[in-house]
Amino acid sequence: MPSRILLCSELVDEIFNHFPVRTDFHSEDKSGRERWRATLVNSALACRALRDPALNVLWSHLYDLEPLLQLLGNWEHLRSRKRPKGKMPEVNPVMILSDGLSLESFARFQHHAPRIVHVGVLNAFPVHAPLWQKMSEANKRAPLLPRLRHAGYYMTATFEDDFLPLIPRTLQSLDVQHWNAHFMLDQCISNSCVDRQKQMLKARDFLSDTLVACLAEHAPGLSRLHNHTPRFECLFMLQRFTRLTHLSLNIRREFDIPPGESKIPFPALQSLVVTAPSKSLKRMVETIDCPRLNHLDLRPKPSCTVLDLQDCLGSCASAFGSTLDSLVIWAWHLSIREIHSEQTYASAAAVLPSLARLPHLQSLKLAASARFWMPGFALEEICGTLPELRALALDLLWEHPSDNNEYWKLEPPKSCLDTLVTLPAPTLETVIKTSRLCPHLRTLELPMLEATSSGSTGVPSHHELEMDVKIETVRVRGGPVGDVARALQRQFGCVEVARWLSLPKQPLPLANVRLLGHGPALDGGDL
Repeated sequence: MPSRILLCSELVDEIFNHFPVRTDFHSEDKSGRERWRATLVNSALACRALRDPALNVLWSHLYDLEPLLQLLGNWEHLRSRKRPKGKMPEVNPVMILSDGLSLESFARFQHHAPRIVHVGVLNAFPVHAPLWQKMSEANKRAPLLPRLRHAGYYMTATFEDDFLPLIPRTLQSLDVQHWNAHFMLDQCISNSCVDRQKQMLKARDFLSDTLVACLAEHAPGLSRLHNHTPRFECLFMLQRFTRLTHLSLNIRREFDIPPGESKIPFPALQSLVVTAPSKSLKRMVETIDCPRLNHLDLRPKPSCTVLDLQDCLGSCASAFGSTLDSLVIWAWHLSIREIHSEQTYASAAAVLPSLARLPHLQSLKLAASARFWMPGFALEEICGTLPELRALALDLLWEHPSDNNEYWKLEPPKSCLDTLVTLPAPTLETVIKTSRLCPHLRTLELPMLEATSSGSTGVPSHHELEMDVKIETVRVRGGPVGDVARALQRQFGCVEVARWLSLPKQPLPLANVRLLGHGPALDGGDL
């Protein structure tokens, strides 16, 4: 019974709320994570009488390996080279054991290491590389974390394969991040040390072929790979992962694909998520062979054009049109100049020719900023082109300009009231018409909906459509919000509305706009 209870995450959170041990390893609160780590380490060092299922829960998901490494003894920074007089000494980030590795502490390490299943960042705690080799020899070359299934990794200045003794052959998921994200989060290293480390890491901003070959040898069963680095040069080597089913790439720079007569095979790949420059994205789609691909998620990097997006989608339709049943298209990130220009981009109209070549598509999501939706959402055109759709989502993005540094921690921009009032939106009659164009449509998500009072809509009073509808903002003109809400409830099986925006029939200044119903108030400014 205890083990069955601990399998339910909600019950586990409720139970451990009454104990001084934290299980929220995703928390961004650094002080909270430190309290959790200290309590977890103290529990292990004191041999607290906890049953195995409880210990498995506590140790299964770690942000980094610091709690486990603390069981080996006291740690200290590796001594840096001597500095001239009058200059501040640098703090070397590499950590070593003060008293060396003992058999007793390593036995304690071995007792808890098999419990670990998920590690957010394997090398967030910078261990001296020779220590990993020494521990691997003491463990008879067996993996130090035998049950590890998911791991994250930052490219560092040490040997790039220093974490290989940790991972087992049954590793299923690996998340490779850029080293700059790690240094921006670390506040314990001096600025001079960070600059020196970055100078050493200028060439370490991509996943190398050597590391991919080592990973394929140590983890042949890898099924999920996330690569978020500025450069990408290992597409040909990734075919060594014959069981790879999910591949996610976030690449900032153009990447070259070596020419060849045959395509690069990915026989098991089912999901592909790519954020990259449009030209590289197009070449990649034309180079790979994915006979089982059924989900595709694309976002071109700035700067891109509508023609580039159309060419890329045309290549996707030619390559995966027979197998694709789920598609997500994100418009490129606009710069400050593009946002303030008078130019509009017909995002929905641009993708329609390519969508017509995807006969088996059942799920579609289009996400773009307000500038792309100014010509309209083209809801009827999309449903008329894809009559077999079962799920359709149109998303309005609120994001910072692409000119901003991506490592600045900025709050997401708030939705602008001016945009919510002026953006053209489909009407309730249009939404009802989509049910006739797409008879199998069961889920519909819209950022905007224009509605009037129920007396003038012509909407039948009885329940007709078995469709779940999610709407971010409903603009009600010339009538009570309650009438429109009741009409929506009668018409659809399930309706979720985030905001109700009440507008008169005649346009008035923004200061007179009021929000009625559930949701945040509009006072003529931002939400």
